[in-house]
Amino acid sequence: MSEKKNDKQLLQDILKELGREKDFPKILDRRKTRFENGKITRLDLSRLMLEQFTNKIINLRALQRLDLSYNKLQVLPEEIGYLKNLRRMDLRANRLSSLPETIPGLVNLRKLDLRENFIELLPQGIEKLRKLKELKLDSNPLDSLPKSTIKLKKLRFLSLRKMNFLVLPEQVCHLKRLEILDLGSNYLTTLPEKIGLLQNLQFINLQKNRMIDLPQEIVHLDLKRLDFRDNRFKEIPPQLWEVQSLERIDIVSNQLTAISEKIDQLTNLYDLRLYDNKIRELPESLCDLPQLYRLEVQYNELSSLPLSIGKLAKLQELMLNNNQLTSLPASICELAELQLIYLDFNKLEKLPSDISKLQNLRELSANNNELEAFPEQIDNLEKLERLDLQNNELINLPESLVKLPSLSHLWINGNPLSSKSEKIISDLKQKGCKVDI
Repeated sequence: MSEKKNDKQLLQDILKELGREKDFPKILDRRKTRFENGKITRLDLSRLMLEQFTNKIINLRALQRLDLSYNKLQVLPEEIGYLKNLRRMDLRANRLSSLPETIPGLVNLRKLDLRENFIELLPQGIEKLRKLKELKLDSNPLDSLPKSTIKLKKLRFLSLRKMNFLVLPEQVCHLKRLEILDLGSNYLTTLPEKIGLLQNLQFINLQKNRMIDLPQEIVHLDLKRLDFRDNRFKEIPPQLWEVQSLERIDIVSNQLTAISEKIDQLTNLYDLRLYDNKIRELPESLCDLPQLYRLEVQYNELSSLPLSIGKLAKLQELMLNNNQLTSLPASICELAELQLIYLDFNKLEKLPSDISKLQNLRELSANNNELEAFPEQIDNLEKLERLDLQNNELINLPESLVKLPSLSHLWINGNPLSSKSEKIISDLKQKGCKVDI
């Protein structure tokens, strides 16, 4: 009577059948391969160029995670559906056109990744995956989803990127526990009215679609984040002013020309990204956002900033580069928490004299402007690490630069510096500051 094989021996048998026995030591060392009490609970067989798989996988009965991503599998054995302890399966980037009918037998499956395959139809009985929380179907030729998917009551995360959808399948709107919905890189122009049924939804990713509008029903959601980058919005949809739970909005690379005064209704907003649009001015009401931490409005057509920008008490990151700014309001020096400011490629001739009040500033970039001088008294910028002033009209550098204890990198090439500045540059280098001239 033959001795019962342990899991290591069983794995060797599997690899031998797959013609990858030489990879046995490497697979044991992989971070995603794990043993518990002598049993394989996690197995990483990704990126092995596998063209076929084996039914011997059924012998690894303790298996909880199986990674077969980035192979060349066209078919999976029926036996894979008998791995009752399997919780996570990654089949991304294979050549699968269908799944075994036994897949619904994976009753403990929590996460299933089917991205980048050729699957046209999900197996009947998919609703039996009652514990499924995460399903990724990106880049498959699925025209729709089976009606039974609405019975996936525990699904929290659904990814449908690059599915060529013109309209969102209605079944999605009945997945009432959904928290994250990724619809990036489709052809959607709006969302169905029933999107308002997704009461637990926190994040919708709609980047790289053709969005021009949103349904009024979106106001019923407690969304925290929206990503609309690379769409066709000409204004921020007014319905969003009623979604006061929003914390982050990305409307990058659209066709925005202005921002509504009503933006101050989004009192929980801490991250606002509006770069690469055609915005000509920002409303004063934007300065009444009490939680705003990051503001990205680079690559627009701004010629000025709100006079009260200094009211943004929690602002730490401010991106203003590639606009048409000729000056900055004095109140910008009241941004006590500011750590990073980008002013590159504007038309600034000077910076506010009180810039040294920005005592938390770590990085200041103002290259490619028309600066003729830099404020003299900057001793208080004790945390400043990086200062980029290249390609301006600077003749003299302030002597107080040498007193900045944290300055590690200074860019000043492309300026008509006088010989007087050479001593300052020399002193900075002696302190260990890297100076690009």
